[in-house]
Amino acid sequence: MVFAEKIIFGKRRILNLIFSILFVYAAIICLMFQFQRHFTYFPDKNSVTPSSVGASGMEVIAVQPSNMKESINGWYQSPSDPSKPVIIYFHGNGLSIPSYYERVEPFLKNGYGVLMAEY
Repeated sequence: MVFAEKIIFGKRRILNLIFSILFVYAAIICLMFQFQRHFTYFPDKNSVTPSSVGASGMEVIAVQPSNMKESINGWYQSPSDPSKPVIIYFHGNGLSIPSYYERVEPFLKNGYGVLMAEY
């Protein structure tokens, strides 16, 4: 009888532990959902010109879709070799265009055009 009680007590402890872990997990998921906007990357608002990072051939462009208040900014340089295409480079979440210019510089040197879009 004592042995059976120990088994039942052990199962209850395991179930309590599992439910506690699930509760904590669910609470973390709820908090992450509630505060997800705070986890979003907010880019640097300081405007950096292409010439300040050595990208003298690039120009700053801005496109304003009719259904948006804000514009989509980017840097653009047309291909120096007319037979080469324009590469559209999306840098992803993290930094801004000036931080990634080094990655597209080899394409520009080889005659490709580059459009780097910012969001």
